[in-house]
Amino acid sequence: MYRRVRERFVELANRWHDETDHLSSASDITNNDTYLKIISMGEAVIPLILLDLRERGGSWYRALRILSDADPVPTEVRGEVPKMKEAWLRWGRDQGYDKCICPIMDNQEGIGGMIQRPVINLNCPVHGDKEGRHL
Repeated sequence: MYRRVRERFVELANRWHDETDHLSSASDITNNDTYLKIISMGEAVIPLILLDLRERGGSWYRALRILSDADPVPTEVRGEVPKMKEAWLRWGRDQGYDKCICPIMDNQEGIGGMIQRPVINLNCPVHGDKEGRHL
């Protein structure tokens, strides 16, 4: 099941980057229909968003806030994109998303070229249960 989620996310993320990477308006970027479709995929895409944020950047902050119900960006650095990015990536590491059991999380090539090398982590907050199985 997660493979389908991952494939759909990659398709939508690529489309979203194509449609918005040239835009400067944050509202145009985050109100984009493709972005909203990604959010509608739910919590399962958080590790994929974090990987895409790390690899390609982009204005993923609204999606992460909505999906995680968290906001690790200190008020004093709002608007400073590199510091916002680092705050979210640190949050992801703290939550265990960087050690997800899902193959995408050990992808040597980045989001565009998938090399599946599963990482075994029994504590995957979205995709694993206590026995390390995909949910």
